[in-house]
Amino acid sequence: MSDRTSVLLIAIQGVKLHEYERYLFKVGEYAFEWMAKDIPALGDQSPAVYLETEEGAQALRAAIMRMPR
Repeated sequence: MSDRTSVLLIAIQGVKLHEYERYLFKVGEYAFEWMAKDIPALGDQSPAVYLETEEGAQALRAAIMRMPR
């Protein structure tokens, strides 16, 4: 088991593994949808468009950091 996997498993103590896997699947599914969606905060462009250049990737990173948590 990798260190990353160990940390994830420790972080979800008390949660059944199948529930955790289902959660990760939903998050991953949403992330793929979000990457293709036009986002108003990104000038109505998709995040995928921003990843086409280094400058765009930096702008996307900055926009994500400004998102409320």
